[in-house]
Amino acid sequence: MMMSGGDMASKGKAMMQQMGGKKTGMDKVLGYSCEVWELMGTKQCIYKGVSLKVESNVMGMKHTEVATKAEFDISISKDDFKLPDFPVTNEMGKPIDKDRLGKMDKHAKNDAQEQQEQLAVLMGAMSKASHKAGVQPGQRPNAKQEEQMQNSMMNSMLPMMKREILSEEKNMRLAKACLEAADTLKEANICNRKLNEMSGEEEEPLTSWNAEEKKQIMQDINHYLDVILPCVKSATSTQAIQECVQR
Repeated sequence: MMMSGGDMASKGKAMMQQMGGKKTGMDKVLGYSCEVWELMGTKQCIYKGVSLKVESNVMGMKHTEVATKAEFDISISKDDFKLPDFPVTNEMGKPIDKDRLGKMDKHAKNDAQEQQEQLAVLMGAMSKASHKAGVQPGQRPNAKQEEQMQNSMMNSMLPMMKREILSEEKNMRLAKACLEAADTLKEANICNRKLNEMSGEEEEPLTSWNAEEKKQIMQDINHYLDVILPCVKSATSTQAIQECVQR
């Protein structure tokens, strides 16, 4: 949430309200007066966007967490955020060009924002599905209600699933145009670098490039563009999308 910018407390409240949460009162934990919010069988006591106490009763299982220590409004200087000049590497331990870190950070922030939005959609869909199936807070759904909730959730997730799959179209068209003209390993890796810069990913450079490898990659790209993409665009259910991807 912090990576996407803005105030964490206000964003947290907005997200809870979007998911159907309600403020039901006030409480005190460790001397801090916190707001009590209830959502989907869970009660949270929140102070400045931080949950100091959480009580949940989901599907008959009760669970309580209470903070034992909390400090707020502590003065922090820029020096506290300074890092040593260590080498930056990817998951495989290989060095990353520091000049690309800005673009990678931007990509990470976009991912964080997208994940935040997906979480809000998911939780909102879960709340609506539970309410639609007639499940009361703290109540364990029966088999019929579970089936109703699952169907409702799947229908709610359809737009998000389509958007996630279709978001690759621009990169795939760029890859097709570039790789079709690449006859050497050097040219193929230029394409790979362009795609990394565009997507913010850090794909490893290709180690070989020949006619057979080029043919296989182009077949995969064309399969996505000519088969999967049109199928997903016309899909009207999550099951249809799954069938598209498996083609």
